[in-house]
Amino acid sequence: FDMDGTLLDSQRAWYEAEMGYLREQGVDKDEVDYELLLTAGSQGVVDYLNDRLQLDLDATALRQAALEAMEQFYATTVTPKEGVREMLDILQGLGIPMAIGSATPEELCELALDTTKLRSYFSFVLSSSAIDIDKSDARFFTVAAERFGIRPEELVVFDDALLALRAAREVGCHTVGVKDEGYDQDEDAIRFEADEFLYSFAGWQTEEWAREQAF
Repeated sequence: FDMDGTLLDSQRAWYEAEMGYLREQGVDKDEVDYELLLTAGSQGVVDYLNDRLQLDLDATALRQAALEAMEQFYATTVTPKEGVREMLDILQGLGIPMAIGSATPEELCELALDTTKLRSYFSFVLSSSAIDIDKSDARFFTVAAERFGIRPEELVVFDDALLALRAAREVGCHTVGVKDEGYDQDEDAIRFEADEFLYSFAGWQTEEWAREQAF
């Protein structure tokens, strides 16, 4: 499972964290495209703004400020999306091993999972920063499958990000796109490219789905 935007209601918080730093540097929110902040990465955002507004922003400072803000958010405010806990309860009860695969640093993933009391559902946390492989790179999902001791074709990936789902399919994973109200610009593409699409975990027929997958 991806974490932010898939299991946790936290995608918008990342935007607010980065925007908070940019406001301090004199950047008006109207100058920053929401999709850009969520998809371009710190360096891409800084390059875009420096070129457009003739600024001298630093990508490392932006990333550090965002991480500090998110640490506070994960420690105090983050919540699971509706239906997540019930879904995880069912899958765990069926004996299905689960893990987190995230672009968020591992220590922040662990903090968020502890705050939401979801940590016990997952065998491990795989962070792209820890293995230096982005989730848009199919090798990320090969590593995840290896950690489980299975082939990528036996791995099911739940994610709200188009590039991650696309990479997972590249190595044969079964992909489930998850709608996130905080970032739905790619929804049409995700619905087309993912093997399945979920609007919400609330009311999802989890047990029936799992048995259809022959877990």
